[in-house]
Amino acid sequence: MKKINKYLIILLAAIPVAIICSTAGNNEWLKQAGPAEKPGTVFEDFTIFFKQDLDNTPTGYYKPLRWKRDWNDPEGSIVYLPRTFIIDYNSGGRSSRGMKWIFPRNSYGVNANHGYDWRTPIGKTLEECYLSFSIMFKPGFDAVSGGKIMGVQGNPPDAEARPKWDQGFGGSLMFKPDRTVAGRPPVPSFYVYHQDQELAVGDSPRWDYTFDVSSEIWYDITYRIVMNTAVSSGPGGPDGLRDGIMEGFVNGKLYGQISDLRLRNLNHIGIDRIRVQGFFGGGEDYSTVRDEWMIIDNVIVWTYSDEYLQENPSVKRGRQKNSTGDVIYTPFDILFANVVDESTGGE
Repeated sequence: MKKINKYLIILLAAIPVAIICSTAGNNEWLKQAGPAEKPGTVFEDFTIFFKQDLDNTPTGYYKPLRWKRDWNDPEGSIVYLPRTFIIDYNSGGRSSRGMKWIFPRNSYGVNANHGYDWRTPIGKTLEECYLSFSIMFKPGFDAVSGGKIMGVQGNPPDAEARPKWDQGFGGSLMFKPDRTVAGRPPVPSFYVYHQDQELAVGDSPRWDYTFDVSSEIWYDITYRIVMNTAVSSGPGGPDGLRDGIMEGFVNGKLYGQISDLRLRNLNHIGIDRIRVQGFFGGGEDYSTVRDEWMIIDNVIVWTYSDEYLQENPSVKRGRQKNSTGDVIYTPFDILFANVVDESTGGE
């Protein structure tokens, strides 16, 4: 059930305000979190583990030292930064600052000519979280054969392959082509490496949604992941249960779900990284057929605050699943003052 927001704007005479949510355990992540919230932005219904809106990042080429600061000293190469631009945008009904990724024609993969891929530490190991981000595709975006976008991980395997018994998972998102529509517009999909996958590559079930890329349109993506039950602390223990959950929301509405995942066998493995990705691929048959771009903004890792869950017992938590078409309350409702895209069935 989506809460009617009653914490909209608090004006404090231009004094920047940072709202820090209390959590159990080590609070080291507070030192690593992204920039303070904009003056007047209140997230008291949420616990924010990471937030990056790029508002304080200088425009132009993304400089390596700034990139490291913005993304918690990430694991990854700086080879793609010369093709990464921080831009001021005024499009799709929004005006702010974001990160623009360029994909040249006839290119694919992650290399000096194409693609972006780094891992940002969250600073905690989580049993459940939501990853939210805003994305805009270049008008006419041709998904070709597909590619990768944002996701999360936990103690991931060393290679892109089925994890070993004592390894974790990779839970990225993909865009796939909708071949029933002219121009092959993108369809969001899961892309998950887990204990029961049959192939070397991750499983990639589609969401029941196709992005409209006929013009400059912002989409607010939220990706929920809940770890499966696991009691083993080391080799020789029982396997984890197949009760992990992934849910995918576009503009707050549920369009994708997997509910029988075994993401781990060891109980210390959880969600500990953001996988920041953007590239076409697979192989050469995934190559772009024209110059493409995406803009990314408002990357947030969060959960509902304990107080909010106590006040709203119908909100799903733990291994409770949402139902198809459900609309959830997210930080985007605070950022955009409950402006909802009616075309998605939001309320």
